[in-house]
Amino acid sequence: MAYCELADLKLAITEDKLVELTDTIESDTIDQSKIDRAIANADAEIDLWCRSRYTVPFTTIDDAIRKISVDIAIYNLFPRSESIPEIHTTLYNNAIERLKSIRDGELHLDIDEIGPSAPATEVVPEFTRGKVDEDGNLLGNVMGNWNDEAGSLDDW
Repeated sequence: MAYCELADLKLAITEDKLVELTDTIESDTIDQSKIDRAIANADAEIDLWCRSRYTVPFTTIDDAIRKISVDIAIYNLFPRSESIPEIHTTLYNNAIERLKSIRDGELHLDIDEIGPSAPATEVVPEFTRGKVDEDGNLLGNVMGNWNDEAGSLDDW
């Protein structure tokens, strides 16, 4: 399920501008496939930022996520060869800042959190003088006599 749809974009930008940004064959209509791609890319970016705190993709769309998706999708519609209007650059940058705040737990969505990512388990290496048999006797260097020292780290 997409986090926003064409109707949401139309509330944020004029239909004429959407036609201008998506119609490459001069049909004077909105190219829905380009809208869908821009929304999918926006939603993927949202998921990337939110996956450490929430289960994504979202099945319930929070209003904040919908707004962020709209702002990023509109930004994505502008060709990179064209100068993006400052308002859309600002809205995009604000959306990214909100996503960072969601990721960091400073903003909370009306959705159950899975919690921050668990840190990797710390492994403490254990150094020994070598391999031992079941009676606790050093087995010596099974890789060869590198330095004739029984139980050297060369065993590993």
